[in-house]
Amino acid sequence: MLPPIRDRGTATEILDSRLSPLATPNAGTGARLRPEAECPYRPPFQRDVGRIVHCQSFRRLQYCTQVFLNNAGDFYRTRLTHAIAVAQIAKTLARSLGANEDLVEAIALAHDVGHPPFGHAGEEALGALMRGHGYPNGFEHNGHGLRVLDELERRAPGMRGLNLTYEVREGIARHSTPYDRPPQLPGFDYSGQPSLECQIVNLADPLAYRSHDLDDALATGILSVRELDSAGLELWDRARYRADLDAEATDDEVRIAVVRGLIEMLIVDALTAASETIEAGGVRCRETLRALDEPLVQLSDETRQADHALAGFLHERMYRHPIVARMNIKGRRIIEDLFEVLMGHPQALSEPFRARVIERAEPAAPVVCDFLATLTDRSAMDLHADLFDPSRPAGADPAMPARF
Repeated sequence: MLPPIRDRGTATEILDSRLSPLATPNAGTGARLRPEAECPYRPPFQRDVGRIVHCQSFRRLQYCTQVFLNNAGDFYRTRLTHAIAVAQIAKTLARSLGANEDLVEAIALAHDVGHPPFGHAGEEALGALMRGHGYPNGFEHNGHGLRVLDELERRAPGMRGLNLTYEVREGIARHSTPYDRPPQLPGFDYSGQPSLECQIVNLADPLAYRSHDLDDALATGILSVRELDSAGLELWDRARYRADLDAEATDDEVRIAVVRGLIEMLIVDALTAASETIEAGGVRCRETLRALDEPLVQLSDETRQADHALAGFLHERMYRHPIVARMNIKGRRIIEDLFEVLMGHPQALSEPFRARVIERAEPAAPVVCDFLATLTDRSAMDLHADLFDPSRPAGADPAMPARF
């Protein structure tokens, strides 16, 4: 006889029984901005995963730059594939650390929904434009991502935002990496470390983009196996040795094996470092976890230094490569052109952004910024062509993925 279908209470009890004392439980958490009835079968963080996966802002990531513009090729990473990879790495870490996998997955999938088109080039362009219009904080994707999920998205008619749980929202607000330290956002406690689940995603993010950017650079020919073999990079050399490939292996075989091995090696290092910190520091509960001077979930000192060396190499040889630099210049120029035109002609905005400026008399700059930040690479280029290419008939409404 089959066991009875588990209701939410039973599912929560089973899930929480498997968690570490350092993890965020399902029971007693999950407060939302606005009270609502609980699902009879799903704990709160599972519901948040579903809301994120089904929202427009998550879907638009399939046409948003990771490093290479979306139209550069069909097989390079996009923001969507990056978010999925971060979630996969984060869930692997979570399972070994006894963390709440549903909470980890929700934070990981949502951590980049606030990114504008053209990756960091688009973010930098919007930031400079907003500072030039009297907004000293410019533009920052964590804060914008929360605004999208809390206010701009529509889960149902008449409902503002996805009404996510506090724990997921904290994970987005406190998402940071060694190379991305966003400002503090109101409504969150920054006095200690974030939750175990947030820390896991904060590490999984650079682990994913470092290895996958390396993979894409090798696949495009921007970097070669020979260059990396002779660069004296400890992480590459260790992963190359562990791959144990024969001398006849092709460059593609080396690339696949080394990148896969690099991810596995970094995951094991982080888990080992966390285990040593737990044992040495007496970390026994969520309160002691948050009171630590440094995050529990991070690479060991030795591996962190080697990772910084690899990051510096990629920054110099890949992110500054003429091909990538030209794409970044193009992206910045498109954002700057669109911002200037739409500031002077807000009637060209799509609804509901047009109504915010023309009917409700909101300041134009933040509305135009919101509008541009919802575009994908493709829709931004389409709109730019509609506005600036005289030979192209102006569409009634170019491809606009976000119709909040």
